[in-house]
Amino acid sequence: ELCLAWMQSVDDNYNKDVDYTLNKNAYRTVFINGEANFKAYKKDGTLVASFSNGAFENVDSGYKYGFDGEDKYIIFPVDNDYNIVIDSTADSLDYRVKEYNSSVGYTRVVEFNDFPVIENATISGEIPAYSASEIESGAPDGSTVNYTLSYSDGTEIDKDVDVNKNSEFLINAVPENEKYGTATGGAVYKYGETAVLSAQASEGLSFIGWYENDILVSSTSDWGKQPYVKNPYHEEDYQYST
Repeated sequence: ELCLAWMQSVDDNYNKDVDYTLNKNAYRTVFINGEANFKAYKKDGTLVASFSNGAFENVDSGYKYGFDGEDKYIIFPVDNDYNIVIDSTADSLDYRVKEYNSSVGYTRVVEFNDFPVIENATISGEIPAYSASEIESGAPDGSTVNYTLSYSDGTEIDKDVDVNKNSEFLINAVPENEKYGTATGGAVYKYGETAVLSAQASEGLSFIGWYENDILVSSTSDWGKQPYVKNPYHEEDYQYST
C-alpha cells in the first residue's frame, strides 16, 4: 500500500503538483509510534506536513502520509534534507526510518526504540538527502545517510537498529541434545533473507519447539526466520527440544 501511495504521488495522472524527482523509485518512510505531535520541514524551513491531536494537517500535495497500525508515517523523497520536530507528553516513543527501492524492496531500516521523552524538551529527527550517486542509483543496497534523533538540548539518542542489504547475521540451529535429533539451516544470512531451520527428532522422540533464550518461538519443525537484530553480524541461537 505504501508503494502504491508513493507511485500515485509522483504520477501526473494522480498529482499535478509534485515538485521533486522520482529518483529511481527510491524513497524513505518515517514512522512514529506513541502519543506525539510533530512537524516536518524541508531544509529551507518550508513546512511539508504536521500532525496534531490525532490528525495530519498542512500536508503538502507532493507528500504521502497515513497510519500503519499505531504508527503515523510520512513518505519522503531522497533528494532533499528534512527535519521532523516532535513534541510529546508520553513516557517514551518509537521512531523508525525505512528506505525503499522499487527494484529490490526495503533496503535499510534504522530504529530508535522506546526512548524516553524529557519534559519540556522537543525531539528532532534529521533526514538528510542521499548523495548524488545514491540519488542516481536509488541506493539498492541502502544509503550511507546518517539518520539522527536528538533532544532540544543537543543530546543524541542512540540507534537500536541500523541494518541494510549488506548486513549479515549468523543463525545457529542446534538440538537440545545431540542424541535427540538433528537440526539444519544454521548459516550466515543477509538482511531480508529467510533462514529456514529444520529439525528432525530421533526415532521414538517427537519435536516440541524451537527456543530462543529458553523462550518458545515456534512449534513448527520447519521454521522460516528472518534475521532482524540490533547490529550487523549479530549471532542468534535457536535450540529445539524433543
